[in-house]
Amino acid sequence: MRIVTLTTDFGEKDHYVGAVKGAIYSELETVRIVDISHTVSPFHLTEAAYIVQNAYKSFPKGTIH
Repeated sequence: MRIVTLTTDFGEKDHYVGAVKGAIYSELETVRIVDISHTVSPFHLTEAAYIVQNAYKSFPKGTIH
């Protein structure tokens, strides 16, 4: 089973995270989605990179980040 991690600036108050997960599951039914963070500061690429850099080592090779 493939793993996909999500790190976004979407927050958790609306439908966006659910919509993204639904779109992924529509294309890849057997994927496992892991939420890393949805509270990255808006458009803050350095912050997102820091979060992914520190999280990706904990996942198996082949994980999509």
